[in-house]
Amino acid sequence: MLRQFARTFFNISMSKRNLSTTATLSSRVTIAGAVGGVGQALAMLVKTNTRVSDLGLYDLEDTKGLAADLSHIDTYSAVHAFAGKDQLRKSLMCSKILVIAAGAIRTDVKASRDSLFEKNVGIVGEIVMEAAEVCPDAMFVIITNPVNSFVPLTAEILKSKNVYDPKRLFGMSFMNSVRASTFVGDALIRNPQKTKIPVIGGHSRSTIVPVFSGIEPPIDMEEELKTEIYNRVLNGGEAVLKAKKGKGTSQLAVAYAAKMLCDALLEGLENAPARGTALVPSELTKSPYFSSSFELNAKGIKKLLKLPELDADEKQYLEQCMRTLDKEIQKGVEQAKKIIDAEAKKPKNKTGKEDCN
Repeated sequence: MLRQFARTFFNISMSKRNLSTTATLSSRVTIAGAVGGVGQALAMLVKTNTRVSDLGLYDLEDTKGLAADLSHIDTYSAVHAFAGKDQLRKSLMCSKILVIAAGAIRTDVKASRDSLFEKNVGIVGEIVMEAAEVCPDAMFVIITNPVNSFVPLTAEILKSKNVYDPKRLFGMSFMNSVRASTFVGDALIRNPQKTKIPVIGGHSRSTIVPVFSGIEPPIDMEEELKTEIYNRVLNGGEAVLKAKKGKGTSQLAVAYAAKMLCDALLEGLENAPARGTALVPSELTKSPYFSSSFELNAKGIKKLLKLPELDADEKQYLEQCMRTLDKEIQKGVEQAKKIIDAEAKKPKNKTGKEDCN
């Protein structure tokens, strides 16, 4: 009660001073898998966004220490700690954005994405199944790998609960664009944040397609340099894994990319002009899910942006990408059916969506 009164008083005070932050104290972001490397870094970055009113931290492990640490950051958002399966439902209540970063990560370059899928499918499935009941209107951001399989798996589970909205589902593929901009900036001595390179397709080594012909601002690149950067983007995760000697893959950079996507979603929720890039339900190609850029509004994706023009090599890479992407999507769809069938056999004793108004 005191917290609610203080927040109301704060909003009134700010509005009287005509500060732009008055409209920002409105959105709850929940991170499932908050104790992991990506989760912790992302939680810190999200805490600094003034559009966030509440930051929920969920993990199977204790999150109280993390919450205490984050609560000392001098932004107004409140931090809430939840741990264990018995608190999953409570952690999801009233979430506007749900980020799923839970599960195992690669610790071996030779480990296949199939083995990673088997390790993580139960965790992701359980979270999505619960979220479909508790916060079906949330924006779903999938970071847990393999993203190409978990995005369609999430969609199928939401469909089974009649709460699926293709405008509100996002798979974390923006990391590929961040890497491409970084590597081109390094090679050409340009500001990477002002060097935009479309990266389309999916989020696995065989489905990532950097479109160098679409670089903004335009610049001519030698074929040898294109090939070098192309391979660096495709192998970015493996490079970090090797550098860490098997003790983890990309975490900080992934958290940064996820923060950029969350920032765009938060802006969109306020109907501010915003764009993002992610693996999303799509009609731009024959694949039902495809990584590309889009405009956002309060309902999620407002419009998918047209794909950039591709040169001959990029068209060939895209053809190869589509074959693998379709297989990885189908894997998620098939596993979702098993989860849905198993859920149907459980007793129905849940209360459904919470009233967050």
